[in-house]
Amino acid sequence: MVRSLVARSLFALCLLAAPIGMANASDSTSDSKPVITWLLNDFPPFIQVDGPLPGKGFVDAAVRHFIERTPEFTHRFEVSGIARALSLMQLGTPACHPALLPTAERLAYAVASRPVHFVLPHHVVARADRADRLRPYLDAQGKINIDSLLNDTGLRTSITEQRAFAAPIQAALALRKGAPNILMTGVHFNAPFLQLAAGWIDYIIAYPVEPRWYINSEATPGAALEYFPIAGVEEYVVGHVLCTKGPVGEALIQRIDRLVMDAAPRPPWIDAEIALSDSASAQKLEELLLRHNPYVRPQ
Repeated sequence: MVRSLVARSLFALCLLAAPIGMANASDSTSDSKPVITWLLNDFPPFIQVDGPLPGKGFVDAAVRHFIERTPEFTHRFEVSGIARALSLMQLGTPACHPALLPTAERLAYAVASRPVHFVLPHHVVARADRADRLRPYLDAQGKINIDSLLNDTGLRTSITEQRAFAAPIQAALALRKGAPNILMTGVHFNAPFLQLAAGWIDYIIAYPVEPRWYINSEATPGAALEYFPIAGVEEYVVGHVLCTKGPVGEALIQRIDRLVMDAAPRPPWIDAEIALSDSASAQKLEELLLRHNPYVRPQ
């Protein structure tokens, strides 16, 4: 069953942003080439916009793979929040976003690729030296009961404002809005990770690929971490490229689908994701990829 990266925050969590930059994929362009604008929201290690575009995230690696192999298009890049990206697609602007959920509403004005991204879902992440405090909330399958965990006001977590999560997590947080053990940290994505590393909070809720990026990229001492899956959340999620419905977007999606099939069963951007993951998460991702590989399924 196809799931999506964006079934959560990947991308609903980002703020609406005005464009701050645009660049060609190459120095030479041709008026005869169709132009496509890639709309990118800052969400490392998925998408990074701090520097030349596309950036150093693993979603960026997939975008780079595609643009290098589609010289028949002129590729441009623009930093944009998800809401604005979808609005531009609704207006018919030839544009793409590299990792979105193909909902029925979006498919009224956009066309979706085959599954492109494959990631572990949100987990509860704790410092290893405090992980035992969370074990009472594990069920028989070794998964966290998120409602019971959040009810323990003796354990503190931190959530970035406007970040979205999988439905069971989102519902549990909404029921406890304003709870003293659930701290809100503005819009700085790195804050909860640094608070966890420093020992100021007991756990966070995040994609397993995230903590290593934030903790290792800051001048903050690292900490051994433990990851707990969450009951009711899917084993994995996938993301798709969405482009504006129309001749240009549909032509590019057809090319992307072919490139994904050519790269099966293990696209090179998976290696970029593995490189950004800790060893335990990387091993789990490899196991799930072997068991549920979406790149080899017929569409």
